[in-house]
Amino acid sequence: MRLTSAKCPNCGADIRVNKEEEKTVCKYCKSEILVEDAIAKLKVVVEGEVELKGVPKLESYLKLGDRAYKDGKFDKAYINYSKALELDPDNAIAILRQGISKVLKEKEPLKMTFSSGVSAYQNAIKIDESLKESGATDLAVALASEEEVLTEFYKAHILTKSELDKYISELLSLLEGNIAIIENSEINKKVCTENALFLIGYIGDKKEYGTSERRYTYKLSKEELKYLEDTKKVLKEGLKAQNKAEVKETLEKTKEEPRKPQTKKDKI
Repeated sequence: MRLTSAKCPNCGADIRVNKEEEKTVCKYCKSEILVEDAIAKLKVVVEGEVELKGVPKLESYLKLGDRAYKDGKFDKAYINYSKALELDPDNAIAILRQGISKVLKEKEPLKMTFSSGVSAYQNAIKIDESLKESGATDLAVALASEEEVLTEFYKAHILTKSELDKYISELLSLLEGNIAIIENSEINKKVCTENALFLIGYIGDKKEYGTSERRYTYKLSKEELKYLEDTKKVLKEGLKAQNKAEVKETLEKTKEEPRKPQTKKDKI
């Protein structure tokens, strides 16, 4: 195993690293670092190639963010994507996953902010349209996993008026998130259409919360009611069209499949 001279990008200590490995731990400051980042740091210090200084850091933060995101460590993912955005504010992947990590890292329902995931997705696809499908899938998973946490909490707790307002606001953000996915994704369209229709009914019907001693009623404004009604009509038409397309596709596939010849056993 050949070791290469490098410098820890965090504490600046001289270290030796294995170029075949992706990451290592600095024996001095004990921080986890990317090997390529440590090698680039030495190059900057020794050879004076200052222009390289920001590049490996950006790649490092993105890789560490991706790794944490895939491992479900959304606190760490959020921190690393935030650092990447300090170096490259228009990095579409960092924008998308920082926003979704913000949703997924928060386990306290009163602090959940679905709008951050929705706006992150919308901003990311403005920069990079190729993220429409993969980003929609990430957002759909985030919204679905946290929606249950949110609704279960509010069913089991006595709400103050401000908490109820927060709850309805988050439900509306959930609805907007599903609509954003429907508008940009073919893969997630049907499921998100069904989710959105459910949310419209839920928001419109469940206006009273709390216990028999302490109840609060949320009155939807005329604008909110109109928005829900108009959206419901559009979504129902969309779902009808999707179902028709699925039936047609199934029939066409059935026609295309060759019929198996009957055997003597089948005839009996």
